[in-house]
Amino acid sequence: MKLTSLRWSLFFLGLLFSKAWTSSEWSYTNKQTNETNWPNNFPSCNGLYQSPIDIDNSYAQYSSMLLPVRLFPKNEATWSQQLYKVINNGHSAKITFPSDLWFLSLTNDLTPQYEVVQIHFHWGFKNARGSEHLLQGKSFAMEAHLVCYNKRYKSFSDAVGSPHGLAVLGFWVDISSASNAGMTFLEQLGDFSKVLPDIVNYNKSVEINAFDLAELLTVIDPKNYFRYEGSLTTPPCTPNVIWTVFRDSALITEEQLALFRALRYSSQETATQMGDNFRTVLQLNPTKAPIPRVVYKTWSGSGTHSVSILLLLLSSGIGTYTQF
Repeated sequence: MKLTSLRWSLFFLGLLFSKAWTSSEWSYTNKQTNETNWPNNFPSCNGLYQSPIDIDNSYAQYSSMLLPVRLFPKNEATWSQQLYKVINNGHSAKITFPSDLWFLSLTNDLTPQYEVVQIHFHWGFKNARGSEHLLQGKSFAMEAHLVCYNKRYKSFSDAVGSPHGLAVLGFWVDISSASNAGMTFLEQLGDFSKVLPDIVNYNKSVEINAFDLAELLTVIDPKNYFRYEGSLTTPPCTPNVIWTVFRDSALITEEQLALFRALRYSSQETATQMGDNFRTVLQLNPTKAPIPRVVYKTWSGSGTHSVSILLLLLSSGIGTYTQF
């Protein structure tokens, strides 16, 4: 348990020197506040165990402990009566969900380990870039992040600054073509794509009817994914995220992607048109890291077919609601 204690001692040390998160500005395109300067106001952004990373299947270790992920509502009979909020937050398009409505289990059961908070997107101006995580150097046109917080904490704000506070599902999204045509990712998001023209400008928001969030897991294989410990990819960059990045990419059409590229940044950005809103990949294990990170995967193949002692320590230390 000493390794786990050391990791979280470093985590709290980073929080101690952090400035107020909510009041500090950050951007993708403004030279004063872009990712090069994020650590000025958010020291964790220059810390350890950061995300995104370049995932390489050849070094990912197979773990039989990893189970399919599951999304489910608290009440099957009433979730469809709710409304979701769609907003241009100045950095991305985001859908926020009512509290206590949708939950995530990392152990393929109905234990409400995490509460789903929101989903947002990262994309490029060119189809060859846009995702935050890379797959052996390959970028995808988009990456969607479903952000959830650990239910051992009272609220999302409490969880953001706490150990093992967050879990994020990462979906790679690629351009649909004649050779890979199928159900697109946005088709599982109800009226979301229809209202994107209504939130072109910063802080514009609309409400849409609820859609079945569990359907997101039908456009990929929820059994096949990479798992590692990392951080938020935007400030405050807290390194308390259990990342699940699905191996299979979902699809998006050129027309759907154009709706995202038509959105506008807030005045904090130098650029106007929204795009290339992704963080540069970070090293999995920088030389200063006292504890190496490991990327795990749910299928056997290239890579070491074992579960390291570090994973076992983390599993026992995370607790009931955050089994690794």
